[in-house]
Amino acid sequence: MKCTFNLGDFCDVDALCIINIPIPQIEIEDMMTWSGKPTVEYSIQSGYKELQRLCFESNNPNRPIYKHFYKALWGTRVPPKVKTINWRFFNNDIPSYHNLQIKRLKNTAICPRCEADVETNGHIIHDCPKRNQNWDALGLNRPAGEDNEDIRSWFMSLFEIINNSNR
Repeated sequence: MKCTFNLGDFCDVDALCIINIPIPQIEIEDMMTWSGKPTVEYSIQSGYKELQRLCFESNNPNRPIYKHFYKALWGTRVPPKVKTINWRFFNNDIPSYHNLQIKRLKNTAICPRCEADVETNGHIIHDCPKRNQNWDALGLNRPAGEDNEDIRSWFMSLFEIINNSNR
């Protein structure tokens, strides 16, 4: 099947991008593929299940070793807002200045409290001297390292303590 369109319908930049799309020299027939179970026809549900399976196999916060943490988090007797902000923090989904700069919503990623370093999850939990005063006042130890895995481990142990104290 041959597709025709008028490049004049597009701005110059888009028209150039369209023209530069590589087209295979041999004709290949399109076909539908589904990497899920071969006996299952694609549906939103089967797609979601396959996505969950792939997430659990990869190196991300949804893999099985975190299931215990998620159960502890959502089972803790704290307001939903507290659960949500902790879940977002655990998944590096909080609006830190670093994350906002990546999304081009901030011009700088420097921490507004201490103005000494980039405001990342590690900085918020571990390195910011202004925030460390808060952690010290709460009597909570901060994670040993500053990378996301150390912070996740710290969160998991913190919620384990909270969960055990609620029993």
